[in-house]
Amino acid sequence: MGEIRSAREIALEKADKMGKATKEELDKARYVPEGEKLASNYLKNETNLSAELAKYPDDARKYVVSGAVDVLARNLDLPRNDIIKKRNKSAMAGLKLAKQDKTKLENVFTQVRRLFEHFETQGEQQRKQTVEMMKREFEGRLV
Repeated sequence: MGEIRSAREIALEKADKMGKATKEELDKARYVPEGEKLASNYLKNETNLSAELAKYPDDARKYVVSGAVDVLARNLDLPRNDIIKKRNKSAMAGLKLAKQDKTKLENVFTQVRRLFEHFETQGEQQRKQTVEMMKREFEGRLV
């Protein structure tokens, strides 16, 4: 029969098998959340993103930018109202500040703007048509 071990002993054994975290893993774990927080504060108009990013050393900045880009990209949404449109503009401006390759980014933004424009024009027409069709369908059932 095997010996009975405590949960602590088992956890320590598993930790020994995993090994030590690399400097890169530690930096990523430390700086990505900081970038996420910076982006969140930027979207709330509480911080200057480019000035804050410049405060980090080059080896840490890539992780800070990664965290910031994730938050900024997640905040892009279909322009259902003026508040979302404003947030989209801020998020896109923040992405421009954070990313190095402005040309590729602008190409992506062009496609995103087309999608937003299509949503606002064609999407509105399709919603109105669907509402009218549903009204007629329910009126027919009620009569």
